Amino acid sequence: MRVNQQAIQDRVIAEHAHEVHTTEDAIRVSMLVEEAIDNAYKVRQQANVVANIVPIPPWITSERGVRQFRLGVFWFHHSQETNERVPGPLTMRYLLDNLRWMSEKGLFSGSCDEWAIVELSFVLGMLSQEQ
Repeated sequence: MRVNQQAIQDRVIAEHAHEVHTTEDAIRVSMLVEEAIDNAYKVRQQANVVANIVPIPPWITSERGVRQFRLGVFWFHHSQETNERVPGPLTMRYLLDNLRWMSEKGLFSGSCDEWAIVELSFVLGMLSQEQ
């Protein structure tokens, strides 16, 4: 995942546009943009650390499954830090909705076992951070 500096800049400027009346105000908002971008990189680094220390369930044996599990952990942690994407806390409803979706896509038909484990790995990575 990359930090979208332009989106951060646009968001901060939009949030503070009504406060800019002088050059000094514009400089202050510019500093807020810089701070928001720095924070985004820090959150990303923290999420990467967490994603790499959470134990992988023993039944996830493929490299893709491990990668998806870690990606799920990363996205959960990142979204909680930035208040984006995932309205927390996740519940078993999240798991059930995803199992239903996977079933509708035929991932439990027996011919897609590897793909089902990869998809389920992401979901369980997201849920692994819920206490």
